[in-house]
Amino acid sequence: MNEIKFTIPVKPLPYKNLTRDERYLMGMSRNQAGPAMAADWEKVQAYNLYKQKIETISLQHEYPRSPSKGLHMHVDIYFGDKKHGNPVNYWQCVAVSCFKSSKHVAGSFDYYYDDTPRVEIIIRYNQEVKQRTTTTKQPETIEDWKAKAF
Repeated sequence: MNEIKFTIPVKPLPYKNLTRDERYLMGMSRNQAGPAMAADWEKVQAYNLYKQKIETISLQHEYPRSPSKGLHMHVDIYFGDKKHGNPVNYWQCVAVSCFKSSKHVAGSFDYYYDDTPRVEIIIRYNQEVKQRTTTTKQPETIEDWKAKAF
């Protein structure tokens, strides 16, 4: 059984299922969004930055990004105060950020109250992690393509 532990040292944010308008705002600057959409733009950008922070920290560790079975993720959520949403949504945000598909990720969570808001993640898996390899394929010439096609 392999185990990886890492911490996201920022205030936790819950999973947000973005609406069509919010997805549209992700590609805009604040000036393009305009004053009427400024508050929504800030929320979308904060959520997007949080997910990027989780992805950046998780990429420093080797574990299966597309699990098929045998993977468990435990999340300890530390809130700064007692005003927060459903902890399941916080777990879901971490799962969506750490894996290509969270469909096969089993998990659990605990939540606590602390002066330092953060998220601590423990991933346990049985699978072998395939090493990342890149192969350079030579571009085909027109003659090669014609020979294969005809």
